[in-house]
Amino acid sequence: MLKNLSISNYVLIDSLHIDFHEGFSAITGETGAGKSIIIGGLGLILGKRADTATLLNEEKKCIIEGTFDVSAFQLTQFFEENDLDYDALTRIRREITPQGKSRAFINDTPVNLNLLKQLGELLIDIHSQHNTLLIHDLDYQLDLLDAFAGNDQLKEKYLEKYLEFRKSQALSIKLQKQLAQAQADNDYIRFLLEELEAAQIGIGETEEIENELNLLNHAEEIKTAWLQTSDTLNSDNQGVLSQVNQLLQQLRPVQNFQPELSSIYERLNSVYIELDDLAREAVSMEDSVEIDPKKQEFLNERLSLIFKLIKKHQLQNAEELKLKEESLANQLFSSDEMQNQLNELEKRLQIDQQELTILAKNLNSEREKAAQPLANQLQEQLMLLGIPDAQIVFKLQTLPDFAETGLDEIAFLFSANAGLKPDLVSKTASGGELSRLMLSIKYLLASKRNLPSIIFDEIDSGVSGEIAERLGILMQQLGTRMQVLSITHLPQIAALAKNHYLVYKKNETTFARTEIKKLTQEERVEELAAMLSGSEISQYARDNALALLRNK
Repeated sequence: MLKNLSISNYVLIDSLHIDFHEGFSAITGETGAGKSIIIGGLGLILGKRADTATLLNEEKKCIIEGTFDVSAFQLTQFFEENDLDYDALTRIRREITPQGKSRAFINDTPVNLNLLKQLGELLIDIHSQHNTLLIHDLDYQLDLLDAFAGNDQLKEKYLEKYLEFRKSQALSIKLQKQLAQAQADNDYIRFLLEELEAAQIGIGETEEIENELNLLNHAEEIKTAWLQTSDTLNSDNQGVLSQVNQLLQQLRPVQNFQPELSSIYERLNSVYIELDDLAREAVSMEDSVEIDPKKQEFLNERLSLIFKLIKKHQLQNAEELKLKEESLANQLFSSDEMQNQLNELEKRLQIDQQELTILAKNLNSEREKAAQPLANQLQEQLMLLGIPDAQIVFKLQTLPDFAETGLDEIAFLFSANAGLKPDLVSKTASGGELSRLMLSIKYLLASKRNLPSIIFDEIDSGVSGEIAERLGILMQQLGTRMQVLSITHLPQIAALAKNHYLVYKKNETTFARTEIKKLTQEERVEELAAMLSGSEISQYARDNALALLRNK
């Protein structure tokens, strides 16, 4: 329940504090100004976007604070889930700076606008004139039927499954597209993989081929070099070995006569042995060098293939070809895994669709059960409000696919006159009939949904006289279940209120100040008399006002 509303530097007021009371309260007087203050102020502390145009003084900060008694509305869990301090008298504050920035607080804890809106929806229902048009909205009509049927838990369960189903569907579509693309690429990927596998390129193979080709490309030169070395060392008469051997033969007899000769002889003998080994190796190496044009051609082709593959895959070296081969193999494996994942997802979707269908049918069944009783109760309320021949039909049709609300599409049919077939309410109901219909709906919803407060912003538009009084009686009855605030211009309704607030202006030197106050019994008589007769209040108007108050 809204306990009080404090406002400073907002639209038409410098500072204002309003204490509200339980039951049914009427707000009259300068109702346009009252609407700006109460509806606008409450809208801001309940999450409406702020605008510097709301500031009375653009150089000062605007502060709006409301206190709500939430002790009877089981909101502890909401506060715990959102890490907020719970207080039976919950304070909501909104601050708007001259720079256009705003801050919001719940029990002095800073919060974002989304959280503020969530709490606001649990605290108060502001019904402005344009909200009457909600009755034309199909989602609202279905929500009305669900509220009357008590489908909240069933709808929550359905919506949870529906969102899960749509998420899985979206993933399935995404996987199907990816798989189709992958399968379109698979043939080429498989070709590239088989090409690399057939090449069988080993680690370090490029260097080995290049080294071997270097030998083959210079085989004749190398063979000639070894042959020349062998001939130079081994020639019969002129060869180095022959000459060294002759020298050794000459030195052998005298080597022992002088230590130096002996040393020279030993060194020459070592040289002879080394040169003889070199000559034998030269012969062996010359024999090992092959001149093989076929092998040379094969290695050139092999090296060309490796470089071609490196270029084709835009790599840096042959070693990266092995990594590319593994990558291609993984892509083919990923495609298989994607197909398996898609198969599993399709199975899950079938199960989810079956569960969703069952929940949708349960919703439909509950709605079908509630449709006629709701129509009957609305007709009864409308009869009390001066539409005795009202006919209401809630017609449910099956949608071709799941929606957030189930498989049902609703048609709200209405007729205000006997003999006329009910048609869509958007076509048949006048403004006054819509006001009465909407109030009847709010009245019935109040018994189904635990809402602390409701504000009717001129819901009496289009009605007068006896019907206005009946609207007031309905709001009066509604006030026994919850706090009701009605901004009204009809004395018949204002007289039925438990509390009466007057919005009025004080003309000051700088600006016209707007204020609100709770009227005493005597002040109520004067205000109702003014509403009945205008600025010139007659005794007859006062007597009528007293009569209205006595009959409430």
